[in-house]
Amino acid sequence: MGNSHRDDSIPARGGERSVANVCTDHRARWQPMNRDRSWFGLAAVIGQGVPLAALLALGAAGYVYFIHSPTPAGRAAPQIPKEPISFEGDVLGATSAPLGMMVFSDFQCPYCGTFARETLPSLEQEFVSTGRVAIVFRQFPLSIHELAHPAAELGACASAVGSFWNLHDLLFQRQKDLSRELLLQLGGPSGVPGLDGCDREAASASVGRDIAIGVGLGVASTPSVFIGTRAGGRLNVLHVIVGARPKKDFAAAIERASAVAIRSRKEP
Repeated sequence: MGNSHRDDSIPARGGERSVANVCTDHRARWQPMNRDRSWFGLAAVIGQGVPLAALLALGAAGYVYFIHSPTPAGRAAPQIPKEPISFEGDVLGATSAPLGMMVFSDFQCPYCGTFARETLPSLEQEFVSTGRVAIVFRQFPLSIHELAHPAAELGACASAVGSFWNLHDLLFQRQKDLSRELLLQLGGPSGVPGLDGCDREAASASVGRDIAIGVGLGVASTPSVFIGTRAGGRLNVLHVIVGARPKKDFAAAIERASAVAIRSRKEP
């Protein structure tokens, strides 16, 4: 089955979920891994708000690691999680921001590039720089994109040295030039400082944890953005937007989440 880049225009249900302009992997992909690493990935996402049934995809025997689930054509956005989810990760914005956006993205997905280059900067200016919203990035490389996983691992390396968002911007700005040579250049001694000494196994494990969290939340397409209120290091998701939607769609979801946050502060 299928291909990656599709334009689904599915109306939001109750203003909470919507899908359009996405990269989707319709195939199931399984990769045998070392037993210890597989269980390491499983243990790492326990308590992240991911359903136990989804975690079983990491391998009850500790041997098979689930990468992506097949996505039926026309599938809507993931369901709103019933419980708050962890907001830990590469956070952009104030730690005290009352609202949060969790972005699952693929560095080779053209729609992720559109979101990163055209929508995210204006959201940063209006909502992040003003202290209202914090954004956390989750790696979700699709198996249909050959360079997505190596790029995600490079992103995890940048995270380890505090340079993630710089690399994020650079990779999406040069997305049309993305190649193995570019990744080697950026990760080498003359590239982004600190990346040449990266622990690749730790980076791979970090990407695996993000993928597992996304799978548990029902993510199958990129970009997928979860928006809600923040409390105690967790995100209470109120809206899910999948795809490179116009800025106004994200702004409207943020304002609705803000109204919920204000009401909750007023309640005794």
